[in-house]
Amino acid sequence: MKTKLIKLSIVSVALVLGSSCSIITGKAQGQNQKIYASPDQDPNAQTVGTQNFLQVKASMEKATNVVTTSDTTVNSTYTTSISQLSGDGSANSVSAASLTATTTLASAYCTKAVANERAAPSAGVLFTAVDFTQGPTGLSDSVLSSVAASLAKRFWGRPASSTETAALVSLMKDTLSNVSKTFTSVAGTSRTLSASQQVDAALMIGCTAAGGSLDFVRS
Repeated sequence: MKTKLIKLSIVSVALVLGSSCSIITGKAQGQNQKIYASPDQDPNAQTVGTQNFLQVKASMEKATNVVTTSDTTVNSTYTTSISQLSGDGSANSVSAASLTATTTLASAYCTKAVANERAAPSAGVLFTAVDFTQGPTGLSDSVLSSVAASLAKRFWGRPASSTETAALVSLMKDTLSNVSKTFTSVAGTSRTLSASQQVDAALMIGCTAAGGSLDFVRS
């Protein structure tokens, strides 16, 4: 259960103004719109919370089907991330550091999830639409859309909007395009990722984007 909720205004902007001014009337796209100095004054304000570090761990495990202690890298990443994640679940504990830690943690869980589902597709929960034997050509728009839908359901607990689906699909396609190119390694030699590595990279990036999002942290 989430703890310590605060009110945030969805349809208006909370401005820090003098106490003598509580409501401002402005124009937005040609319409009058009230802008409230305090979210508490906004009748349309909604409450949101954030997950503490234990809840983040449990949610990551549930979303990816990866047990933290089952992988050295995942467990180590989680241990080092604890101090940057929310300790009490208060919404004002969300910071650049906590979101960065969540994204790093998501990357570790997602990397392991991709490896697990490649090794045992029948036990998959995130990438069931992917035929890992087909390589990059198997990641069609329809397949990636199915992956995006699965990621949203597992990480956010809801369907992805058309905009979110398009964003995740675009991200995975861009990743696939970039990792297919020859690059120069630190040692100065030319390298090209294998077909399986290209697929894994694209899926891992999409998964990390969903798991590192604010919607996941507050879900």
